[in-house]
Amino acid sequence: MRFFQVLLVAVVSVASLTAQTSCGWQAMGTSGTPHGQLFGSPGQMLSFDGAAFTADWNGVYRFDAAGTATRLGLAPGCGLAVFDVGTGGGPALWSLWQGLVRWDGSTWVTVGPLPLLPVSGTPLSGTAKLFALSDSTGPGLYYLVGPFGMWPPTSSLEKWDPVTGTWSWLPLPVGAHVVDLIEFDDGTGPAVYRADSGLLNSTASGPFVHRWDPGTQSWTPLPWGISGFPDRLVVFDDGSGPALFAVGREHWSVGGYLQIAKWTPGATSWTVVYSDPGAALDINATVVFDDGSGPALVVGCSLPLPGGNATWVAKWTGSSLAPLATGMNPHCYPGFHSPMLAVVNDGTTASLWAAGDYFGVGVYGPTSTGIARLDCGSSITISYTQPGGPGAPVYVSNANLTPGREYHNLISIEPCPGGPMSFPGPYGSCLSNSAIQFLLTQLQWPVGYEPFHFIAPSSYVVWPPLTGLPPITVDALCIEMNNGVPAGTVSPVVQITVQ
Repeated sequence: MRFFQVLLVAVVSVASLTAQTSCGWQAMGTSGTPHGQLFGSPGQMLSFDGAAFTADWNGVYRFDAAGTATRLGLAPGCGLAVFDVGTGGGPALWSLWQGLVRWDGSTWVTVGPLPLLPVSGTPLSGTAKLFALSDSTGPGLYYLVGPFGMWPPTSSLEKWDPVTGTWSWLPLPVGAHVVDLIEFDDGTGPAVYRADSGLLNSTASGPFVHRWDPGTQSWTPLPWGISGFPDRLVVFDDGSGPALFAVGREHWSVGGYLQIAKWTPGATSWTVVYSDPGAALDINATVVFDDGSGPALVVGCSLPLPGGNATWVAKWTGSSLAPLATGMNPHCYPGFHSPMLAVVNDGTTASLWAAGDYFGVGVYGPTSTGIARLDCGSSITISYTQPGGPGAPVYVSNANLTPGREYHNLISIEPCPGGPMSFPGPYGSCLSNSAIQFLLTQLQWPVGYEPFHFIAPSSYVVWPPLTGLPPITVDALCIEMNNGVPAGTVSPVVQITVQ
């Protein structure tokens, strides 16, 4: 009962959490703050343990709430990922230096060898990225570098297997310029997908997205069916169920314009859901962020040329691109240094962080700080869709999570007649003894019982479908946990109606 009392204290606090959509950018740090400036070659930015981290050739840096940067040891940041090797140590930061290294809180510890890497050639783009992804063979680290200075330029892609402790190449066709990797479950299990760019090959016509088959050690192309090519991939549920989105350019030339395309599992081609002839190329980042008005697909676009005007970060509303805050123009213009993005939850609120060359709020030039934070007063969130209508599967998603932290999605089977938070009790609800007993039962579900009790793999997750549910209306919320005890952020309550 003591445990349940602790839970109630955490849940009651949800009454003070209301959705806020008034957002404002804050310039962080000071002039000269390290922020991923690779002079045209983007690094990586991610969230871990309530802070923002960047990695590039200058090193790996941690940014605190004030934007102050601390370099993590002497290692240059040849890729950065949050990965759980599965030996009981939990998630940690991983990078590459004089080997495959893991940050233990004070120093980099060598865990494995360096990737195999091509023996000749030099990277044209400077791309060096590390991804923590899973497929049917289990989790692994994927190292993407290049393309290299042979002709036609070709990227190099390798996987580190935590079971064998070895690297192996994933074959790529000559001329493949891989720009992004992502994990996506199309209903048959998790798989790794790659996005190819046509920028270095003006005759390329696709397909530009391929799925890796570890059984046959080969790539299966997804039907393309549209002009243009992707810069970034992102998994997002726009209300019609989880799908794979590609954000990129309508064609290869400098005059190409921004395009967002969507692939739904089973579809025979991609569908263009947005294009803007007034917006230009160079999309460096895509994330899903909930600013208080619901999860939205956010893109990091090109920075302007000196004296120009641009939105560096904008969200797709379903029909258009819109600024996330005042002072941001909703179009993207040509440039070389589009921002890196990460959703950071400090245990109280979630913020969107952006970093890039000379990035600042309303400022372009070498005196700006290079890193900014968007605060909207939002928290972790839980939402759902049932795109197929009555009897169809239900998809639950969570946004604004901290990768590597423990969360619990809880439901009340007795929603208040007045709607969520209409009664000043736990959940703002009207729980009877039977409803309380069901709540206690949920709390006994172990970590890994998804989508209820889980370790966040990323800041945004669309869980596999729930099937065979009866028609029911419940109240639901998400609580951050620590070893099974409420320990942090509590989401607003939402009402879920299963048809």
